[in-house]
Amino acid sequence: MTYWSPDLQRAARVDLQGERLRYRFRYDPHDLSRIALFQESEWVGDLEAKELRQADGSLRSLSLWERAVRRQLAVGAGEPENHWLHFVHELDTLSQQRLREQKRARRPSSAAPRASDAHATETALDAMNIPQAYADYTRLLTQFMQGDDQ
Repeated sequence: MTYWSPDLQRAARVDLQGERLRYRFRYDPHDLSRIALFQESEWVGDLEAKELRQADGSLRSLSLWERAVRRQLAVGAGEPENHWLHFVHELDTLSQQRLREQKRARRPSSAAPRASDAHATETALDAMNIPQAYADYTRLLTQFMQGDDQ
C-alpha cells in the first residue's frame, strides 16, 4: 500500500552529513489504514493509506488478517496477488447490498395508505356521483343474486 501525509513534506531525507535518514514505522494490525512514522524514537507523523481512502474522505479500516484473506482470494481467482484491493471493494459492495436487502425484508408492509394515496382517494370520492354509484351497485348485486348474465 502507498501511505501519504502532509507531514512527509516536513520530514528530512538526509542528515547534516548527507547520509540518508532511516525511518521506522509502527502499525496496529487491526487497522492498516494508518501507520505512525518515527525517526529514531521521535514521532514524525501519521500516514494514511491512499488505497483505503473512500469517496467521502474517510479511511476504510482494514486488518492485517483481512488483507491476507483478500490476497488469498485474488490468487485463488487466478489474479495477481497485488490485485487484492479489488476483492476488498467487491466484498464491501456485496456486504452493503446484503444489508440493504435485509433492511428491505425487515420493513413491515405498509397497510396504511400513504398521504398521497389518501388524497387521491378523497379527490376521487368527491368527484364521484354517490347516488348513481349506489344504484349501479344495487343493480349489479341484484343481477348476480338472480343469476342474470346481462
